[in-house]
Amino acid sequence: MAAKSDAFIIYHNGQYLIRPAFAVVSPGGKFRIRNMADVGDAEVSLPAKRLKDPSKSKQSAKAKAAEDVAEFELDSQEGCFSYQVTVNGQRAVGESDPVIIIDPPAN
Repeated sequence: MAAKSDAFIIYHNGQYLIRPAFAVVSPGGKFRIRNMADVGDAEVSLPAKRLKDPSKSKQSAKAKAAEDVAEFELDSQEGCFSYQVTVNGQRAVGESDPVIIIDPPAN
């Protein structure tokens, strides 16, 4: 069984899109993005300072086939930040740039 995904890459009307545009992840959790486009590897880049292991963000994670998942372990900082996805050299977008929101658990 595949791991749960927080966001998806799709191809629609000649454009690569990220859905949902806002991904909500727990502090210290994992962010997973799945490439559902029919063609093209997806290159996913997150800011190094938001990862548990900053060295892992310097190399992009690829979704090599339509069902592969790029997975990142996030640090425990709260707040939101943007990330970038490209497919075949074309930048994928959400409603604007896609954003990850680190949502602290309710007390």
